[in-house]
Amino acid sequence: MELSPVASAKHVQMAIDLFAVSTAETARHTVIFEGLSPTEQKLIK
Repeated sequence: MELSPVASAKHVQMAIDLFAVSTAETARHTVIFEGLSPTEQKLIK
């Protein structure tokens, strides 16, 4: 990461990559969580 007053194409690509990774990771965790029994879900919450 770097601080700059102007966003470059590199900054935009880094933001897109970060968003894609974080979204995929959240989706993966949601699928895992929904596969648990209600009792197991309560233990996690």
